[in-house]
Amino acid sequence: MRFKEYVSKDLQYRVSRAKKDWKFEVCSLVTAARFRSCMTQKDIAAMMKTKQSSIARFENGKQMPSIDFLVRLASAIGTELVLPKFKFMVDRDEIAQKRWSGRR
Repeated sequence: MRFKEYVSKDLQYRVSRAKKDWKFEVCSLVTAARFRSCMTQKDIAAMMKTKQSSIARFENGKQMPSIDFLVRLASAIGTELVLPKFKFMVDRDEIAQKRWSGRR
């Protein structure tokens, strides 16, 4: 195998793995939120006015939850959703925080 082919396949693998891990992480958050609220899938579904099977699809990773779904889930378990940021925003916030903490 040529080096370029190897690098290309390795990059494809890494990108697909990262996508799967991100999806897995989001789906795991749905399950964790439900466990923390001590509710069953059926309980959550009833509060969200949806079916238990749709909760199960999100939890097992067969379907990605939408932002709207996550907001409704948060409301059903008595909390709120904190939206994610892009990486450059996190870096920018960390730099700004370091600058301000050094001025005290």
